Amino acid sequence: MTPGKVVLAQVAVTLLSALAWAIFAHEHAPSGWSALFGGMVCVIPSGFFALRLWMSRRQPTVGGLVAGEAIKVFSTVALFVLVVVLYRDLRWIPMLVTFLLVLKTYWVALAIR
Repeated sequence: MTPGKVVLAQVAVTLLSALAWAIFAHEHAPSGWSALFGGMVCVIPSGFFALRLWMSRRQPTVGGLVAGEAIKVFSTVALFVLVVVLYRDLRWIPMLVTFLLVLKTYWVALAIR
């Protein structure tokens, strides 16, 4: 499975989880938005990492992979901080559950491969 397809799978899991939280949670809208933001905290850095891999496909280096992974980790932390600071109706459980689901999508995609 290509990195681009993994990111698409992560987007699908994010949308399904946000929809499920929005439908079944006690507080529909805040839970759905929190889940969506939690998924996007994982999807956005993964998308940039996949784009970086695609752009360096001619001459991939270990240093480039390490730098890309470091950027991914720091951008994930920065996005978490942004969500916590900017979204006042944040519901932690939907955000973290969706983040973990989307994060594990990568491993499931590798297992399916």
